[in-house]
Amino acid sequence: MLSMSVLLALASCTMALSPRQASVNGTTTSTTTTSTAPCVFNTDCKFTLGAWFWHTDMTPSQWNQVMGRQYPSFQTDYSVPFDNSSMLFTAPGARSQVPITLRDVQGEWTEGTQASAFITAYADQETSQGRGLDLITDEWLRYFANHLKKINTDTGRKVFLRWCPEMEGTWMIYGPPVPMSTYVAVWIRMYRIMKQVYPDIHIVWAPNYGWPNDIPGGSAGYWPGPEYVDIVGSSLYWKGFGRNTQVDKSFITTVMNGQYEYATRYNKPFVITEASGAWELDVPSVTDQVTIQRQFWGEILSTEFLDAYPLIQAAYIFDFAKPEEFFRDFKVSNSTSVRNMFTGLVDALDAKGRMAWAATAVSSSSSTTTTTVATNTATATANAASVVAVSTTSKSGAYGMSWVGAVVVGVVFAAAAM
Repeated sequence: MLSMSVLLALASCTMALSPRQASVNGTTTSTTTTSTAPCVFNTDCKFTLGAWFWHTDMTPSQWNQVMGRQYPSFQTDYSVPFDNSSMLFTAPGARSQVPITLRDVQGEWTEGTQASAFITAYADQETSQGRGLDLITDEWLRYFANHLKKINTDTGRKVFLRWCPEMEGTWMIYGPPVPMSTYVAVWIRMYRIMKQVYPDIHIVWAPNYGWPNDIPGGSAGYWPGPEYVDIVGSSLYWKGFGRNTQVDKSFITTVMNGQYEYATRYNKPFVITEASGAWELDVPSVTDQVTIQRQFWGEILSTEFLDAYPLIQAAYIFDFAKPEEFFRDFKVSNSTSVRNMFTGLVDALDAKGRMAWAATAVSSSSSTTTTTVATNTATATANAASVVAVSTTSKSGAYGMSWVGAVVVGVVFAAAAM
């Protein structure tokens, strides 16, 4: 039997053998996890904090100015399938056929860093030829794979693909009542073709989170098998559902443990694919927006959380405001008080050496993605605090529209290589 001193020494090695019985925000978990999954977001497995925002609000360059950092990854979304003439636009039949310029990574991402591109693809179209997954042909998948590969060859950015996420949700065209077996069959076909054309692509399987438990059947039937998944992920949101309340202390660990089990079972990297705490407008409130976001992000942006969940390598801020059952403001960038609180959390975790930041791009033809740790946290906070608020927007699924009347400018898009 091991002595108590040996056990304590082993328990302290949290990055190699991390005890999830450590308390996270007052909640105790019990599973021990060995962290041997490959570092996919950066070379040393530092925590990657990415951002996703509506394209008329900001560009990656503007986001970095607002938040005072060179963020290591940005997310955008595509309505699939598309071709060169339609890739910038919302899905056929959507409420507003406006160009979504951030889909043009080569043309619109001009922040001058090696930040990675995290691409979410929604099969959300309905045409006379079919709907959703029915429209995903092998020929188009090869076209899409070449499109994503060209992003890498043109910019040097690492590329991630989150394919048809939140598939348990009835709000998705490819969700129920579409059979799980159909989803899995298309997934396997997609994965094989992607890897044939672009072997270095990182493909993310990302069901929805389960809070409250309103997803019938769960996500098990959508699992395609570990050989067809590179990274496991999940959405993660706090919502008051008609009342602004403090974040439940058991919330994040409760919802994390379900999808995180896929990562631990198959030793896969894990990413929180979209996340934030919601401030709901025109509802009763027993707290304020700063408190909700501090409680939500304060748990995730902590050494205790990252040590308890060592396979988590990244999280993406969902910086949107949009109508759902209630109008919800998820933003951390808009309000000065929320932004200052958030950048303070980021600075504190960075001071402990846990954050990764994007390196400045050496040239447009560079093919190597690197990250570096930003050091001037005081300047970062000061810069973030000095920038004025940006507009409020709405986004729903794979499309969105501005609620502040932003003017959309024309975009010239270079055709993807076939």
